[in-house]
Amino acid sequence: MRMRHRALISGLFLALVGIACVALFAGKAHAEWDRTYEQYDGNGWSMSADGVMTIESNEGWIDFLRYGIIDYFNWFIPEKVNELVIGESVTNFRMYDLPYELPTPDFFSKEDILGYDTLGKPYYNYPVEISLLPLKISVEEGNTTFQVIDGLLINLETDELVLAELGVYDVVIPEGVKAITCKAFESGRVHTVQFPSTIQTIGESAFASCQNLKCILLPDTIKEIGASAFDYCKNLSEVKLPHGLTEIALSTFNSCAIQYIEIPSSVEKIDAVAFADCSRLKQVDIRGEVKEIGGGAFYRCSALNLIRLPQGIEFIGRGAFELCENLRTMILPDSLQQIGPEAFSGCSLSLLSIPDSLVIPTYDNQKFEYQVNPYAKTDKSFDLSSVDTVILSGNDYDFGYPAISHATNVYFLGKPPEDVGQILDEDSVENIYCSDEFEFEWTRSTVASWVRQRLTILPAEQIKTLTETAVNTTPVPTNTPKPIVTPRPTETPWPTPMSRPTASPAPTTAPEKHTTDPILFVFAGVLAAVFAGIVIVAVNRKKTKKHNRKKSG
Repeated sequence: MRMRHRALISGLFLALVGIACVALFAGKAHAEWDRTYEQYDGNGWSMSADGVMTIESNEGWIDFLRYGIIDYFNWFIPEKVNELVIGESVTNFRMYDLPYELPTPDFFSKEDILGYDTLGKPYYNYPVEISLLPLKISVEEGNTTFQVIDGLLINLETDELVLAELGVYDVVIPEGVKAITCKAFESGRVHTVQFPSTIQTIGESAFASCQNLKCILLPDTIKEIGASAFDYCKNLSEVKLPHGLTEIALSTFNSCAIQYIEIPSSVEKIDAVAFADCSRLKQVDIRGEVKEIGGGAFYRCSALNLIRLPQGIEFIGRGAFELCENLRTMILPDSLQQIGPEAFSGCSLSLLSIPDSLVIPTYDNQKFEYQVNPYAKTDKSFDLSSVDTVILSGNDYDFGYPAISHATNVYFLGKPPEDVGQILDEDSVENIYCSDEFEFEWTRSTVASWVRQRLTILPAEQIKTLTETAVNTTPVPTNTPKPIVTPRPTETPWPTPMSRPTASPAPTTAPEKHTTDPILFVFAGVLAAVFAGIVIVAVNRKKTKKHNRKKSG
């Protein structure tokens, strides 16, 4: 009997454990997948208990942006809502990049000002992030401004795509759409995007954090891509930029999986952190017109092994190539006028070629700009981890003390810079070479004694041959796949006719692709454990009965 009771108790214990696990994980699943909403009635907008957010008027949307998010966002308005309803009278709806982009000129009042920055500009109490991730979007009957097409909310008057349903996967943007506005697809589940021939602009953060996006082929009709447009699309590996684009904006492709990028000849500026943390980026092909590379533009692109800077470039920002661990050759063109501090911090170069004259400016944290200050001699360094060969073509340099360190061989093609003994690091620079054309200038007492002690004077032809060979040796890049332009699929036409409809048709949504909920696997495991417990109990009971029969017999 004791064995029977023990088996029964074991089985019951396993069953109770299974039920407890089911309850625990069911509760967790409910918390993660089924959001709870608190009903709220704002001034021109509302939120229902079942997660339906209704924007009743233009003033209601402005009220929500100003007060709904700031005062109630964490309590009443989760960024993911079950349904977003655009009211009949709404004609102005889109996301904004606050506080830089204001919905109305008087969006902030004097009472909203928290203080002033060093330039005297006011700063306000506004939310850091403003996003809406609706599972469904609908437009009330009678609204002639907005229409939902395949899960995309489109402003028919401005020809803008302003927001997408969270569940859209393979996006085909209708012909007639000219712009994708701020955060339209942010954090969405987008897999592919087909752009229309009418598209001209992609707004700030339009596709930011779209984790499933792998390839983007941008048509040449696009002239502007906003800051952070594809920021943190961590699986985006293939990108074709449009010819006609003039700037790659701030953080446009930050933390993407791009391996190769061709910069069209129309691009004049690569802004700060444009490709930062693209850890798989191996090759950058700049086709000609870039004049400026912003600070940290290629920060921590650890796989980058080949980039050629074009003649015509004038400015490189602070830390532009910081921690590019595989970068070996950097030839700075003669057109370069300024290069920010620590441009190659953490790099181990084989070759650094410096033009006739160059300035490392200092950054003014109060005026938020670089300034040429020949009297400042700190924080004006290339900050290299190491470099095999440095070639300096001239002697007109505004560098810090020291600017060049951990160098094996330093070649000077001209006269010695006035402060050569200070811009070179005495503790880590090994060999210094100059041409016999300038032997007199290099052997004068005005040149630091430690420099003269390590100096080797070479015939002019020899030093020319050595340096030209080093500069003209083309590194062999790692084989990197390039984007392949695929045929355009059939375009989705703009609603016909173009006249404004009197009623918005029911939104057509593509069937949502469902993935297996991981909680189901947990349930299956728990049920298996419970079933195993029951089997164990049954087996033990059978053994006990058999044992008792033998004992009684």
